[in-house]
Amino acid sequence: MSRRTTKTRVSLAIALAAMTTLILTACGAIIDTTMTVNSDGSGTRVMTATVSADDADELTGGDSAVDSSIRKHLPDELTYSGISPSDDGGLKATFTLTFSSTDDYKQKVKALLSDAASGAEAPEFTVSDSTLVQGITLQESFSSGDLLNWMFTGLVEDGVVTSDEGTSQMYEDGMTYLDYGGEHINNMGGALDYTAEQNHGFDNVTMDTKVTDQDHISRTITYAIDPSRYDTDKSRLEKFIDDATPTGASNVATEPGTWTITFAGDADSIQKDTSTALGGADTTFTIDFAPMNGDPSQRVLWLNDVASCDTVCSDTASGIVTDHVTAGKGYDPQTMDLDGDQGGPVSFKYSPKMTSVTSDTTIGFTGAVTNVTTFVVPNSSVEAVGDGFVQRYKPDKNAGTFTTSKSKNETTYTVTITGDDVDDFRAKYSKWNDKSAFTVIDTDSSFFLHHGEYDIDPGTDRLALGHPVTDGVHVTVHLPFGTWTKQTEDPRDSTANSITGQAVNAAKNSHYVHVRTSSPTIAGLITAGLIAAALAFGITILIRRRKGVAAWATSRRDAAQASWAEAQARIDAGVVHLDAANDFDVSDRGSVLNLPVQQARQTSAGVLSLPIAPSMSSQKPGLLSLPSMTAAAHRPSLLNLAGEPSAARRGTPLIDWANSAMQTTQTNSKEH
Repeated sequence: MSRRTTKTRVSLAIALAAMTTLILTACGAIIDTTMTVNSDGSGTRVMTATVSADDADELTGGDSAVDSSIRKHLPDELTYSGISPSDDGGLKATFTLTFSSTDDYKQKVKALLSDAASGAEAPEFTVSDSTLVQGITLQESFSSGDLLNWMFTGLVEDGVVTSDEGTSQMYEDGMTYLDYGGEHINNMGGALDYTAEQNHGFDNVTMDTKVTDQDHISRTITYAIDPSRYDTDKSRLEKFIDDATPTGASNVATEPGTWTITFAGDADSIQKDTSTALGGADTTFTIDFAPMNGDPSQRVLWLNDVASCDTVCSDTASGIVTDHVTAGKGYDPQTMDLDGDQGGPVSFKYSPKMTSVTSDTTIGFTGAVTNVTTFVVPNSSVEAVGDGFVQRYKPDKNAGTFTTSKSKNETTYTVTITGDDVDDFRAKYSKWNDKSAFTVIDTDSSFFLHHGEYDIDPGTDRLALGHPVTDGVHVTVHLPFGTWTKQTEDPRDSTANSITGQAVNAAKNSHYVHVRTSSPTIAGLITAGLIAAALAFGITILIRRRKGVAAWATSRRDAAQASWAEAQARIDAGVVHLDAANDFDVSDRGSVLNLPVQQARQTSAGVLSLPIAPSMSSQKPGLLSLPSMTAAAHRPSLLNLAGEPSAARRGTPLIDWANSAMQTTQTNSKEH
């Protein structure tokens, strides 16, 4: 074979291939489509690609090569019926896309379009067949050729056809039909675009949902029509309400043209019952509780709420179901209106209430500072957030201590932070609450007195942030012992502060104490102590001396009283004897009455002169010493001395002196 002959054959082959490409490019495959949609949204899309006899003769490998390439690249979304002859002797390949619902159709179409160069998107496709609405909406931006792009790409890759201009030039759209509701509709175009509907739906549909927690939710759906339609559509609408009422739910005709359906349960049951009440429409209802970022003592309710009234609303309605959601007490916001077509979740912040927050700061005389912060929380709030309060308020170990106590109705959390001085305390406290201020400023000093200012802000406003506090926030500062406050015109000095002893109480919910103070210095206290000690010592000595003098005076007084008592006793005895015969000196020294001694016959003049007694009995000196006598007892006057028995007589003289051995001498009281 000559070289010239070889070149000729190669040229002919190239020309033949070019002619095949030209033929396929000029006419190519004709794609006819029949879309069948059932009332429940299921159906089929049958696509038939037909190649004329002239074009089929130019395919490399013929129909077997085409069949082999198709089977090699066939996607899962389609079924392939094989190659069959066309009416003109050419060939045709049939593909079927079967779908169970409108959503299934859209998902499969989306997968087939991923290989297409057109950039087309999934269609809008809805089918309604309820008591109220029957109809279809199908709007596509692609043709069957786009759905079969994979086939043409495979034929080129496998060498069955040759194309330098892309797969879009290898086919053209034929007839496109839509079968729906017993009608065979000729769309006369590549992309399906058809809408047909008989609508007896409601003019307005709204929802009202109350969320207590994740497992306790209630929802009421309200359906309304224009009153002018009531007589015409009453039977149809009432039938729908009865059929759409979920098991366990209730329905009420509140007024002509208005109905409600109410049901309750957890999030899953609410979602299912809502779908039923809206004629089987796709709905979403999910709830999730999670701790709030940065504050575990609060919770966030995340709600995803989507609903459509396409199957129950009239063509004049907006098609959007508005849901009025009430999250309840403690949530912010408490209520929210949501559109049923909202694409993402919305949040409700839950801030459980507290009973009280108390901050008590004590500043010692040596400068040590202790703060005790107490949080009292209802047990219902604790249960709502679990250990959220512990996570929020528990300080680091190197900052302070944390204790918990629980009663029947409340739980108390106590935080205690202590520092050796203000700087040490401030450093520890700021680790727990960095929105605080503890400042002590020296303003003036003298030897005896120290003056200063206290600015105390324990940051309780931040500690209570996000929580309603039933009994309020209370801040108290205990000043060092011996400190007293003084009034100033400084605007920072709160006139609402109350002072009790060393305690300064801020006004309720004011969170802040500013006070000017005075207190004794240590040197002043020492000096004052020394002065006080000296005074005490002097007073003690004076008291002791006064006690000594008083004791001496008392002893003298007691002695005198004793002597007088003894004399009085003698006088009260009634008779005193003087016995001059006794041989001893009977004179009483220093007594009231001096008596004669033995052998003295005469007495000196005095108050009373007594005769010598022949016999004196021994006796101790006393107030009055008289001779001893033997006498019968008788009742004398003030002084009755007798030496002989005598009978009681009247008119006894003041002094009656007698001796049995001497002449009796009587002295009348008148003679004295």
